[in-house]
Amino acid sequence: MERWQVAHADEIAPAWAGTDWETVRARMLEQDPAALARWELLAEAYPDSDRTSHSVRRHFGISSFGASMYRASTGNPLVVPHDETQYGQEELYLIVEGRARYACDGAEGELGPGDLLYVQPEVHRELFALDTPTSVFVVGGVSGRAYAAPSWAPDYRPPAA
Repeated sequence: MERWQVAHADEIAPAWAGTDWETVRARMLEQDPAALARWELLAEAYPDSDRTSHSVRRHFGISSFGASMYRASTGNPLVVPHDETQYGQEELYLIVEGRARYACDGAEGELGPGDLLYVQPEVHRELFALDTPTSVFVVGGVSGRAYAAPSWAPDYRPPAA
């Protein structure tokens, strides 16, 4: 692996690229049913969503923190409504382009290019695109712990017994 790399977001594939939904669903049901339930509720609520994900961490082979990018058009979800209480993960969101509406524990606001939103694990959060396109870059990790791929990721490995 190179010591440094450059990529455009459009070159970075989704985490589950090339995998059919039934395979993803079966694996998620086994690894993280709560995350699967969130994804299915979102798909039901937004059946025509054009949200795309870009698995930045996997693309670059990053092993010390989580990193993803999401892109959507006006009215579509960028970040699935959720909290990270179960996982303990802190998250930092950076709006790269467009504008987004956020809701954190019921408080709402708007973010534009260059705006950052930091969220502690127990905060219920969601982001929706207000412009076409809107892109958000997300970094996450658990304080005081070595990084491990999340249970919903294709490269997840259960902790050693």
